[in-house]
Amino acid sequence: MASQSLARFPLHNVAGQLLIYPVLDLHNESWSYATHATTPTLTAERMRWYGVQYAGSTARTDPRISPLVTSDLKGVAPALIISAEIDPLLGESETYADKLRQSGIEVERHVFRGLYHGFWNWGACHDAAGQASGIATNWLKRIGGCEQMR
Repeated sequence: MASQSLARFPLHNVAGQLLIYPVLDLHNESWSYATHATTPTLTAERMRWYGVQYAGSTARTDPRISPLVTSDLKGVAPALIISAEIDPLLGESETYADKLRQSGIEVERHVFRGLYHGFWNWGACHDAAGQASGIATNWLKRIGGCEQMR
């Protein structure tokens, strides 16, 4: 993950990580892969297929493709994590938020209850898309220093 890599280089100033139902562990073994294996918008089987396409022969233990396996998260940027409740990826975002907090990293996490992976793209069809966009916009303004410019 870029934020983790850039944390090791002090010349780069990453203000934050905006993660929208992120893929954080290509092992595909979090509790939500079983609980939400088949949803209308994403399945655990499809996620496993995507993982093979994305990673190829790269080991699933490589933190560049499975950031959740990283042992040292100290110094990474603060994070906003937006998740859908009914999503095979929910468990990964939950675990990553916990690991960041344990490393002293500021985390804001929002789980949109009763919604599926992909709701961000529903735009005018569902209020949650606008709510999530508003949360992200306000967070980006805050961490980017825009509030001090008023």
